[in-house]
Amino acid sequence: MSDQRVAYNKIKKGIYPAFTPLGKLLVRLKIHPETFTIGGGIASMGVLYFYATRSLFLAGIAIIITELCDILDGQLARYAHSSTRFGAFIDATTDRYGEGLIYLGLLMYFWQQSLLVALFVLIAFFGSFLVSYTRARAESEGFECVYGFMKRKVRMALLSATTIIAAFVPEGEAILGISIIVLALLCHFTAFQRILYVHAQVK
Repeated sequence: MSDQRVAYNKIKKGIYPAFTPLGKLLVRLKIHPETFTIGGGIASMGVLYFYATRSLFLAGIAIIITELCDILDGQLARYAHSSTRFGAFIDATTDRYGEGLIYLGLLMYFWQQSLLVALFVLIAFFGSFLVSYTRARAESEGFECVYGFMKRKVRMALLSATTIIAAFVPEGEAILGISIIVLALLCHFTAFQRILYVHAQVK
């Protein structure tokens, strides 16, 4: 097991227990995990709308809600003993749709403000999907690929934090633009790291 996988598992074990009481309560209330999968999708549509209407604070909050839904649907499925391979597949697929809506909202926000940043939104979009695809493809071939810094939760944490900050400071748009450029570059760097990491396992 790689050092990064060990570190990743430690972070998950440190964060996820905070949701244990809520997860168990939701099981007792007989709430289905798909409720949060759908809720995350709706929140992602909200992010698109709020970016398009230039409501940065609400866009940042909606991104946080998408991530909370993503955590809770997995936790709830485990506590309710209803985890299935198909459920995991649907969850991952809706995550990709949701992330795509977020980038579409960012593209709409910057389209008439800065074509350069709008271009980097597209670059970040492709990079984010490559990060996810390289892992999915590698693991389907039997390789380990939990490697690289720009995992989805890191991407969403960066976007939500800088979006909320941008809502309250005069240079907010510049801060958000810089974060997107950094995100775009690091996503492609992470995808390249994963390619090299898988190649090293072939040797």
